[in-house]
Amino acid sequence: MTPPPPYCKTPGTFRRVPGVSLRRRAKKGPGLPGGGEAGAFAHALGGAARRSQAAVEEATSEEQNMTQFSYTIQDELGLHARPAGLLAKEAAKFKSTVTVECGAKKGDAKKIMSLMMLGAKKEHTLSFTVEGEDEEACAAALEAFLKENL
Repeated sequence: MTPPPPYCKTPGTFRRVPGVSLRRRAKKGPGLPGGGEAGAFAHALGGAARRSQAAVEEATSEEQNMTQFSYTIQDELGLHARPAGLLAKEAAKFKSTVTVECGAKKGDAKKIMSLMMLGAKKEHTLSFTVEGEDEEACAAALEAFLKENL
């Protein structure tokens, strides 16, 4: 029978071999401190990865092509499981990407757990950002849904 490797996690135990450090060190590679694949990737790009001016302008123009709206929750219970599920189903009907913000938290409106993790209560303001090919229709439908259900 061969002995287990230095960091073998057997059921109920964690063995440490004397003289072997518990920390594993990252393999150093070219480019970045700590190296690894990220360092090799940065090195292949000529040092640090930089965005070109065209990429910055393209990202700026994409940000302008989105629809935003806000809604203040009126429901006594806030955004609980039932309306969160219905909101996720409503958002999933569209191809657009829908992002919801409540305070410092941000989530995907098509996922019920993201909506629940916002912890939105009564009088909290939800900020929606809709991006995609059917963003106007999606924003209008979500706004109508929120007024009807929350």
